[in-house]
Amino acid sequence: WVAIEVQDDGIGFDVETAYREAGKSNGFGLFSLRERLGAWGGRLDVSSGPDLGATAVVMIPTASRESPKIR
Repeated sequence: WVAIEVQDDGIGFDVETAYREAGKSNGFGLFSLRERLGAWGGRLDVSSGPDLGATAVVMIPTASRESPKIR
């Protein structure tokens, strides 16, 4: 696995609301990123709250038995 963690100490946000609202836009937001990572067998974990900042962890598998072979 490759894991990338990003943290900030900003004002924070409600994660569930962010996912719900992100699905309504055409942008490359949390919902889209989570869906794309899931298609690769990876995942996105986000934690945040008011005045707590935010942490996002992107996890991508480096190899999978189901991964297509590129020739």
